[in-house]
Amino acid sequence: MASAPHNRKQGPSQVRPASLPEAKPPPGQLSEFTYVNMKNAVQDATIIPPWTDFQKETSSNVQPMTRIHYLPLILAPATEADTIATILHRTLQIADQLKLDRIVAVFDLAIYAKIQEQRWSDRHKVYLDRIIPRLGEFHTTMSYLGVIGKRFGDGGLAAIWTEADLVAPGSLNATLSGKQYNRAMRSHKVLFEALYRLQLQGFISTLSEDEQSQLLSLSELLSANYRDSDQYEQGSQTMSQYLARFQHHKSQQSDSNPTYRYWNSYMEMVQTLLTFTRASRTNNWDLHLECVDWMIPWYFAYDRSHYSR
Repeated sequence: MASAPHNRKQGPSQVRPASLPEAKPPPGQLSEFTYVNMKNAVQDATIIPPWTDFQKETSSNVQPMTRIHYLPLILAPATEADTIATILHRTLQIADQLKLDRIVAVFDLAIYAKIQEQRWSDRHKVYLDRIIPRLGEFHTTMSYLGVIGKRFGDGGLAAIWTEADLVAPGSLNATLSGKQYNRAMRSHKVLFEALYRLQLQGFISTLSEDEQSQLLSLSELLSANYRDSDQYEQGSQTMSQYLARFQHHKSQQSDSNPTYRYWNSYMEMVQTLLTFTRASRTNNWDLHLECVDWMIPWYFAYDRSHYSR
């Protein structure tokens, strides 16, 4: 494993003033802990589907295919003030027709910035109170991929990807910047699971033989019955007891080993990325907001000013 670089720019989870409370852990830890334990327990890893399919099969909130209706075109430059005002006015009309107190509207970055300017300058606060503008999940994810690539690219991530044949050298810069979405997501998933297994091995070695046997039996039971939502939910709750001890183990290792702390921060960022993706696909609004709340400090730390706003 590559060593951590000596870089003064550490990021929000590593540098916190003494007056502030401890940074909260990234969301979605139980799901990823359960998933990797299941894959680690079975001899044939293909029994458990890849991450994307697994989330579909274990979630009861995956939304069916929806029908998209296109709104009337506005024949004007998209970022002009009059066009933005028209967009806001028509958005309120749609909210009134649907009898909604507030409406969420998704925009790309260029329009989003202009939308926010008009909302903040609205003296009557109608737009500010009733319209909740959001950047699309795809653009948010690509920007966050760029943050991860900027933070870890020169610290060993680029070398790991190329040596493992996950990314060709000619595609490396585009993948690290988040412009090649599919390749970046796949590479992060593969490395995340590999590092997670190493963390698990270190944690399991600290357990007693009885506890190791119990964790293995629980993981095998879940891997055989994960499509049964009741059994999966019950097993996950039992798994949460081991998760608390796993988190304590990681905290101890991070305090004593700077390299471990560096790569553990990578794990936390990728875990948030995966949880954000799962929240978007399962229509989990609360989890979506929790992920965004965790991601925002990283946008500030790595000069993504539009996304941090």
